[in-house]
Amino acid sequence: MNGYLQGGLGGSSGLGFNALSNMGAITDVDGSPIDPTQWLEKMFWDRRSWGAAVTAGQTNNYFAREGNNTTRDTNMLTASQFPAGTRVIITTIQVIPAADVTLADLVLLQNNLWLYSYVDEQEGFQAPIWHTPAGAGPSGYTTRNATDIVTNGVPNPNGVVPLATPIIVDRQSTFQIRITSPAAITLSGAQNIEVACRCLVSRRIG
Repeated sequence: MNGYLQGGLGGSSGLGFNALSNMGAITDVDGSPIDPTQWLEKMFWDRRSWGAAVTAGQTNNYFAREGNNTTRDTNMLTASQFPAGTRVIITTIQVIPAADVTLADLVLLQNNLWLYSYVDEQEGFQAPIWHTPAGAGPSGYTTRNATDIVTNGVPNPNGVVPLATPIIVDRQSTFQIRITSPAAITLSGAQNIEVACRCLVSRRIG
């Protein structure tokens, strides 16, 4: 059964990156307790390229193995599906821009890109990307060329926002994230944007 965990993942950040130690506070969709010894913590990621000229309504599909699919681009080996025989609970969604993104481009992206999650084509979590901070990446200021080095939010694991209602993806179900720009925007150049999902993955069955 696909659905959402009961009880949520409360707290400001802890369960987003230390989910196994907090599983006793939540139950599965059928009300049964979740046994942390039967789950592994894992990150799944997918990186897609956005051209400099983003058209109104343009959408990039993540975890669908579209475009480049090197290990650096994605570790989703099958389009829209997690490893066979496993069940996945997604606890955080993080949007991570390229390390060389400019402040001006980041502001444009944050103000215009929206994220939607889908399990078996059923829409779930949705938010502008500044609601899904990176929790990683460089940040600061260099006097060498008077340039700000920025990322989406604070580059610290404590800056990750856990999903209030984690997403369950059952065995053989499909999962995608789509990021869309309702308005046309012009960036200084093409930008790579990565989506990372921190997950609890059941031990393989079958």
